[in-house]
Amino acid sequence: MTQETTAATRLGKVQAAIDRLAEPDRQAHLDQALELVMAALEGMHQLEDARKRGEWSNAHWSSAEVDLWNAHLGARNGAHHKDWTPIWWYSDGSGSGERWSRGLPRIRSAPQRAAYSARLENKAVLPSLHAICALLAGAI
Repeated sequence: MTQETTAATRLGKVQAAIDRLAEPDRQAHLDQALELVMAALEGMHQLEDARKRGEWSNAHWSSAEVDLWNAHLGARNGAHHKDWTPIWWYSDGSGSGERWSRGLPRIRSAPQRAAYSARLENKAVLPSLHAICALLAGAI
């Protein structure tokens, strides 16, 4: 396996996209945010493939942590297979930022749909992405 295809290298690319998304000068640019979120989600999809090949394990994760993982995989699959935009920009009196979109499109995985609705739908984007990266860092 080459260095570019290791789980750790893929995790580094996911983390880089999330770090860029969190930079203050990047905020309020939804097109760029969408590109970065999609890069992170695609990296997670590749990490799921690596997990299935036995390159890393999430066996020690709690059911809530597995749900969070499945929610992000569902967001990726909805965006990839259903031409759906997974984030939107919100702004109110208390603040603004990216949120996960409402209504994940119908994808094959019922667990991913249920996890997305429970864990991500209409919630701020960055906290869940940071949580997933922390989980991945502990597993890879």
